[in-house]
Amino acid sequence: MARAAITAYPMPLGAHTADPTPDAIDAANGMVLTAQNASRVLFRIKNTFAGAKDITIKAGAHPPASVPADNLQSYAQNAVKWVWASPGARHSQLTGDIYVDFAASTTGEITAFIVPLGV
Repeated sequence: MARAAITAYPMPLGAHTADPTPDAIDAANGMVLTAQNASRVLFRIKNTFAGAKDITIKAGAHPPASVPADNLQSYAQNAVKWVWASPGARHSQLTGDIYVDFAASTTGEITAFIVPLGV
């Protein structure tokens, strides 16, 4: 199955009024963020499953990732975490995409904020 797309939002700089609409987690297929032209990505992830679940920002391919490494974190029920991803350093696939995997039956939401190159 193809990974579900994660919507990318620009990182708010200064005051902002509207919260972006998060994407529903697709645990069965995993998800992908197209992160070309991003220096950093900040994910906001919420687990709504009735129990703890592991969520992994996958290691990238080398190259383009200079030091590929998974970022695995455990999320308690209703926990919200903010997690940085480094497209060039650790998490870029050959296409420049970032993959996010979820433990089976994970439910919740994910939002991606992009910090553009040069910022």
